[in-house]
Amino acid sequence: MLFQGNIVDLLILLILFIWIVDAWDEGFFILVADLIAFLGAFVFALRFYPRSAELFSQLFLLSRGIANVIGFLFVYLLSHATLTVVLVGALKELPTKKLSRLWRNLLGLFPSLINGLIVSAVLLTLATSLPLRPEVKQTIFESRIGGFLVRRTSTLERQLDAVFGEAIQETLSFLTVEPKGTERIKLGFEVTKPSLRIDEKTELAMFGLVNREREERGVKALLWDPAIVGVARAHATDMFERGYFSHVSPEGKDVGNRLREAGLMYLVAGENLALAPTLEMAHEGLMQSEGHRRNILDPEFQRIGIGVIDGGTYGKMFVQVFAD
Repeated sequence: MLFQGNIVDLLILLILFIWIVDAWDEGFFILVADLIAFLGAFVFALRFYPRSAELFSQLFLLSRGIANVIGFLFVYLLSHATLTVVLVGALKELPTKKLSRLWRNLLGLFPSLINGLIVSAVLLTLATSLPLRPEVKQTIFESRIGGFLVRRTSTLERQLDAVFGEAIQETLSFLTVEPKGTERIKLGFEVTKPSLRIDEKTELAMFGLVNREREERGVKALLWDPAIVGVARAHATDMFERGYFSHVSPEGKDVGNRLREAGLMYLVAGENLALAPTLEMAHEGLMQSEGHRRNILDPEFQRIGIGVIDGGTYGKMFVQVFAD
């Protein structure tokens, strides 16, 4: 078989074909100018969007995630328009007529091909940063052309995530299940350890919010138990890695099993789960749920361990484990 790629490779080849056909009549010099304008504007946007984003955030009271995206697009469009005007003006001084139309069109294949490859690389890199199904990302990485482009743009992935990551997270919703339920939700994605991060700052902040809720109602504050924290973190990590959301693992183990396996003694235990983009959304969501609020305010509980695992664009996994 002559073609050894997958659907992603076919899409890239189609994009390149359309790009080249569409640019055929433009000519070499125009296409080089367009390529320079695109690259220059893109670099300018990555470099200066934070200042623009801050301005939009202050003027229009936008969230930081949305302001980042608008700020990036504003700098890109302004830079692209400026560079295009300057470069088109410079083209008028070049002896373009010395080349025949055919040669200008043939030479134009090279900048149009480069432009198409760069655009494909940016789109694929952005796609690998989005909360897409694992199969989609795997198809991208396994494609011959797409995989090559993504591997060569690993630095670009971090920069694009800085621009679009928060906006993507802001579109995520709050997810939970009943504290004593056995329901298991399939997340539709899996996140491996290199992409997961323990968020200790958020863990301690949530601990403070939980005790504030208790103290405001005259309930004794909970004690922080580092051993229970390890149990909570392990369950949060397991749910991300295996793509499920439940108090009960695929093996049928609940919070009681996990505490006993860790060698922790208890008479009464409870667990709250939440998947949300922010601490505020997770805490408010749990407090608005009767069963979760009962766990948070239960005077029978005296210890708590909270695990917060940051899954990047997939949100944060919150696990609160209570014990007497």
